[in-house]
Amino acid sequence: MITTVHIVMIVLSVVLIMGIGATSAHDKKGFATAKGQAGPWIVAGAIIGTLVGGQATIGTAEMGYKFGFSGIWFTLGSALGCLLLYFMAPLLRETNCNTLLEIVGHRFGKKAEVTGSILSLFGMFFSIVAQQLACAALIRAIVPCSLLVALITGTIIMLIYVVMGGMMGAGKGGVAKLILLYAACIVSGSVVLYNTNGLSDFDISQFNPFNRGLSTDLNSALSMILGVVATQSYAQAIWAGRTETVARRGALLSAVLIPPIGIACTLVGMYMQACGTIDAASTAFPAFALNCLPHWLGGVVMGTLLVTVIGGCTGIALGSSVIVVRDLLQRPLEQSSILVRITLVVIMSMALLASLLMTGTFINDLGFMSLGLRAGSILIPLGCVFFMRRRVGGRYIIVSMITSVATMLVMNMAGVNWLSPTLCGLVAGSLPIVLGAFAQMTK
Repeated sequence: MITTVHIVMIVLSVVLIMGIGATSAHDKKGFATAKGQAGPWIVAGAIIGTLVGGQATIGTAEMGYKFGFSGIWFTLGSALGCLLLYFMAPLLRETNCNTLLEIVGHRFGKKAEVTGSILSLFGMFFSIVAQQLACAALIRAIVPCSLLVALITGTIIMLIYVVMGGMMGAGKGGVAKLILLYAACIVSGSVVLYNTNGLSDFDISQFNPFNRGLSTDLNSALSMILGVVATQSYAQAIWAGRTETVARRGALLSAVLIPPIGIACTLVGMYMQACGTIDAASTAFPAFALNCLPHWLGGVVMGTLLVTVIGGCTGIALGSSVIVVRDLLQRPLEQSSILVRITLVVIMSMALLASLLMTGTFINDLGFMSLGLRAGSILIPLGCVFFMRRRVGGRYIIVSMITSVATMLVMNMAGVNWLSPTLCGLVAGSLPIVLGAFAQMTK
């Protein structure tokens, strides 16, 4: 039951975090990249502010509700992906590029850059949809309304947040959000521990991290790990760091700070399943905040969750708009802040329409598929740029990207879970590269 105290604390929490983000707006040149002036906590805030969104909180609690400790894989995979990003940071920064696909384009030509951009946007789009569904579930827990009204309301709030703040706003807002989110997770986890006698009331089978099946959960983790490295939003955070050392520290901070959030959210989902008091798994965390915490604290947690979802969605949307402007439209980012903002509105509006068609889908399943598709579209070309000395023709790179993404998409749509769609896609995408290398050797 939502009360006046809940609403007041929700509003105060949202205004605090969004105010910090909005007042951090940079000039036009820094809207998308923060002009490389971010410190380690701002880098970490930008990464976590995007990566720890509705999927990592509401989606993880939903998975915990349905599958027990198997719900941990989104955040654990995210942390391992940030650790991989820590090692990749020097390679990314020495390119002096603004997008991942720009790196590919410099080596393999504009056609490869455009193809990769389109395929990467396709993958990122699913993540935006997942975040919007999470936001709608949260809004409907606060104010009873239709799905359409909840989606429109959430989208408007998201656009205000990112259009006003840009990358630096996302970073500073991410730090503020991280502080409140950590406090919310510590309190929520403590309540679960207390109410379950130190977790002893749970069935031991609930703590199996592979409750969805070994291949399913490992594929989810692999999709997350590789997808983080292949996502524009997290590369932008690395480029925003003042120095290489600062950028790497930000990635490492993210890797350390994310898992505890996932553990707390998973336990909340498990606890609400044991209570058996909700109708929809996606409402596990909101229901916990409203019914199991003091009203003022529940309001703070709900407000924090709302901004968590908003930040996660807007970070991915900002990365998508940068790809459209820089890689597809070939416009310099330094002079295109208005165009980036307009593109943001278009992308978010399209995702809103798609969200209406995907209700009933697990939020994190959309997230896992999204990360896998991003890995398939970018990871192999990046690997060729950074680690392959022998030059491969651009046409082989294009075929590789299309083959990889198509394989993943078909396997996901067919429900094949005894093999990893991500791994199979990468293997399939590697075959054209092998053929291209062999063709060069025989010349």
